[in-house]
Amino acid sequence: MRKPDYTNWLSRDIWTLGEFVLLVFGFDPDVEESNYPPGWIPDDPTWQPGEYIPVGKLNDLAQRSITAGILKTIDSSRFKRAARPVTFIRWAIDRGVNLPEEMASFEATCDHNLPEDRKELAKLSRQAERKRETADRNKRWKAEHQKLRKQYPNKSKSWYAMKISKLPIGADKQPETIRKVLGKRN
Repeated sequence: MRKPDYTNWLSRDIWTLGEFVLLVFGFDPDVEESNYPPGWIPDDPTWQPGEYIPVGKLNDLAQRSITAGILKTIDSSRFKRAARPVTFIRWAIDRGVNLPEEMASFEATCDHNLPEDRKELAKLSRQAERKRETADRNKRWKAEHQKLRKQYPNKSKSWYAMKISKLPIGADKQPETIRKVLGKRN
């Protein structure tokens, strides 16, 4: 089993929860899970805080902290439950998780006056949410455009945009904005 290149991983701007958990246990997230030996995720029902935490338990602990809003992560189209490395590392230290030396020393070099990028994470989360909302709205407009084209063939995009702007899905948007969206491919 290959040891992770912590220098490479700590230079990345963002980790997923799965990558973080694997790194804590010395697994390289770049190696496919299928390459690990069977039963590599240990389970120990006698675990106590401050002791070695099996992979499954650490993942569960983190999932619960995310749900409770204690561990702030973002979801994007590419990354689910992601955060900056220092955010994961500080959370683990607060929970008494034994980290590899490379990860613990990285946290020691970080500026402790920074609020763990919470404002930035919130901003990225809001941006991702707005992008999803815009994409969903544009899909609805294009679907309505297709319906109108079947009903009223040979009309201009401006005409269709005017019709859509008068519907609830086009509320608060100018027909010109809708026409631009209808003109875009996918």
